Amino acid sequence: MPGSRRKEPLFYLRYIAINDGVDSDKGDNDFTPFRNLFNDFYARDTSKKIRAVMRAKGNAGEHLCTNPPYGYIKDHADKKKWIVDEEAAGIVKRIFALCIAGKGPMQIAKLLTAEHVLTVKAHYAQRAGKPLPENPCKWSPKSVAVMNGS
Repeated sequence: MPGSRRKEPLFYLRYIAINDGVDSDKGDNDFTPFRNLFNDFYARDTSKKIRAVMRAKGNAGEHLCTNPPYGYIKDHADKKKWIVDEEAAGIVKRIFALCIAGKGPMQIAKLLTAEHVLTVKAHYAQRAGKPLPENPCKWSPKSVAVMNGS
């Protein structure tokens, strides 16, 4: 019979969804398109809810990430509050001053490395009492650029 011949899958791909009992090699499943549609709606709904929670936190003045940026630390009394890490804040201020003075990320990184200033990773390791990285004072232009918002 024409048309009764089984179609070969495109690129010889086989779709298997164990939890849904779907196997494209065993033929079409009438419910698969509906499952895909509901899964898509579920993903979109979840995404909207997450965005709403993040927006509400931002509007309430709460931080939107768990780890404070370099230059701040979590307050021991209130984990939702950040306080200035004076040692790191001094480095951040210096980096911004050098940037305003016309220095680029490469020049700033070389300067900090020459002055043996601990990198961000080394600073965090030292604060946590962990061993320092292999080159604790080797700054990269990328880490300086990220700090500058470049």
